[in-house]
Amino acid sequence: IIVLDISGSMQSSFDNGNATKMAIANEATVKLLDHLNDGDRFGLVLFNTEAHLKQSLEFVKDIDIDKLKMDIMEIKANGGTSMEVGYKMAIQQYENIKSKVEEGYDNRVIFLTDAI
Repeated sequence: IIVLDISGSMQSSFDNGNATKMAIANEATVKLLDHLNDGDRFGLVLFNTEAHLKQSLEFVKDIDIDKLKMDIMEIKANGGTSMEVGYKMAIQQYENIKSKVEEGYDNRVIFLTDAI
């Protein structure tokens, strides 16, 4: 699961850069999708002061990846920052599928944020 910071500070650029942090994070998320296999699961949580489920945790084969990529590239930054709400929603996604996960399956929560 990617937990993507969409707070207002993501509108700024890195030092000496032209692209915003949001644009870079969006592009990184889209590129990650190219490395997943049909049997992998993917989910996307957006957060500022609230959490928003952009893509529930599902097998890649069951996701319209092209549409998801377009949607990700349209994500805009606004609001404050509460990493906790994003984390809690990500963990809830794992709880929702816990009974369906095979033993030995690796789970990851990956934060893309400028807050740390």
